[in-house]
Amino acid sequence: PGDFSPATGERYPLPLTTGVSLLGSGDDNCFLSGDQGSVIITYFSQESLLSGFSITSGSDSCIVSEHSTTELHELTIHHCDSNSNGGGLRATEGDLILSQCHFDSNHSHRQGGGLHASTEAHLNIIECDFTGNTANQHGGGALIGYNGSADIIDCVFQNNRANQDGGGLAAYFGITRLAGSQFISNSAGITGGGIFVTTQESNLGIEPNIFSNN
Repeated sequence: PGDFSPATGERYPLPLTTGVSLLGSGDDNCFLSGDQGSVIITYFSQESLLSGFSITSGSDSCIVSEHSTTELHELTIHHCDSNSNGGGLRATEGDLILSQCHFDSNHSHRQGGGLHASTEAHLNIIECDFTGNTANQHGGGALIGYNGSADIIDCVFQNNRANQDGGGLAAYFGITRLAGSQFISNSAGITGGGIFVTTQESNLGIEPNIFSNN
């Protein structure tokens, strides 16, 4: 347990390499804080695990995953910011499993306030919640697209906001499957308070889900 930040001598980003697991004592008492100074975690690896942390106050995304096979478990990712895409997490070209993670109050100046997955990134998102995330363009809670794909199972998207399209979720030119998830009180400035899907080259499968007050 503890609070690990540049003020306590921590140097970011932390590069996780192949086969490395970084295990915290729980997201209620083990904190990685970037003090708005840098990306906190970078992945360029295979078979890595990150679990049991609260990750906060990173700039240009708190977590960046590229060309990686990674599992993220029991994380709280909050108050992170990106000048480009993916305030909390930005993923390209890899396979990620996210389970029991919380994306809260993250912001992207472009797309994917909580999460942005693109360019052959394939995600399984299970029992995660996206709350109070914002994007200046599309995908307040999350954006999946540009040849990325995701299975989103038993998740909650609530009170997220996109200034353009897809307050809860935006799906662009990718494949997304939704099952057992809830979209509650999300909003968008133009189209798709709960979900926005492009009409071309997108494939969205919707199994039983709940949509309320979007």
